[in-house]
Amino acid sequence: MKNPFYDENFIKALCEFSKGKILSLEPIAIIYKGNILKRAYSLPYGFYGGFKDNIDILLLKEYSKKFIKFYVYDFENRIENVDFLKRKEVFTYILEVPESFEKFLKKVHKNRYKSIKKLYNKAKKYNISVVESLNYFDDFYKLYVKVYSKHHKVFKKDDILKLSSFFSLLNVISDKYLGGILIIKLNNYALLWISGYEYFENFSIGEFLFCIGVDWAINNKIEILDLGLETTESVGFIKNSFGAIKYKYNVWFK
Repeated sequence: MKNPFYDENFIKALCEFSKGKILSLEPIAIIYKGNILKRAYSLPYGFYGGFKDNIDILLLKEYSKKFIKFYVYDFENRIENVDFLKRKEVFTYILEVPESFEKFLKKVHKNRYKSIKKLYNKAKKYNISVVESLNYFDDFYKLYVKVYSKHHKVFKKDDILKLSSFFSLLNVISDKYLGGILIIKLNNYALLWISGYEYFENFSIGEFLFCIGVDWAINNKIEILDLGLETTESVGFIKNSFGAIKYKYNVWFK
C-alpha cells in the first residue's frame, strides 16, 4: 500500500508538531530531535514513512550512523535485508470505504450490524447529534486527556493544533458534550487519529465514534480509512468486525 503521508507540507507541519527538525525530505523524510543528533524517525508518532521512490540502502545506513535511536516506518514493506537495523512487524486496520453507509452495513459482521442498528436507535432516543467543527476542540481535548492519560502519550493542545489544516473534528453532542474523534486526512486517505469521550447512560460512545468516522469518510469520498493500530485484543476485534482488514508493515530501528 502506498505511503499516504508522503506530503511535503504535512511533513513540515508534523515536524513543528513534534518539535523536531528536518534532516531530509527526499528520497526519505527524516525528522530528528535533540540538540545533538540523538533520535530520528522516518516520520514520528506512528505516521507512516519509508522511501518515496527508489530505495537507497547506503543512504539509510549513513543516516542511521548519525543517531543513537533511529526508526523507519516502512509502510510499503519495501526495505529488505538490512543488517544494520532491527525489524519489528506492526499493523493497523484498513477499511476500504464503500459508496454508502448501507453498503458499509453489509460488510460488517452480523453481530456488529445488530449493535450498530441499536446504537443509532439510542442516538435518536437521547437526541444525540454529530457536529463537524473545531469550535468544540477545548471540550474534545479535556476528554481526550482523560482517556489517553492512562495508557498513552498525551499530546499538548497547541501541538495538535499545528496539524489543524489536515484534520477534521467530529463531535458527539446531546445536552452536553459526549465526545469526539479527530481525523487526519490526506488526499483519498484518512486516519482515525485520536478520540475522547465519556460514559453516557448505556450508550456506546466508542463504537459510535467508529460509525460516524466511517460515515464521514463516505461523505468525503475517502477511499481508504485507517482505523489505527490494535491497542488491545478487544479493540482489534471491534475494528475487524467493522469490516477492516489487518494490514502489516515493518518498523526498522536502531
